[in-house]
Amino acid sequence: MQSGKQKRGAMLAQRIGRKTKAEANGKALVLGSTYQDLAFACRDCGARQVWAADQLQWWYETTTGMMYSTTVRCPTCPRERQLACGGR
Repeated sequence: MQSGKQKRGAMLAQRIGRKTKAEANGKALVLGSTYQDLAFACRDCGARQVWAADQLQWWYETTTGMMYSTTVRCPTCPRERQLACGGR
């Protein structure tokens, strides 16, 4: 039977092993307050757009958006779609 300290040590060793393995595969998760511009293609019109770092920060921190969510439409397409459906 392991003590609490031994269990914590084993869990820490597992985490370090998984982190090292993920970094070796190029799938390291960037932690901290660093945001980078994210390029995407609009789902409706196909235009290449960039989701700017300040927009990313607003989405994830201010509006508390889902962590793994990304934008799929350029800013004009949702407005046109809403007008076409009889929206505001």
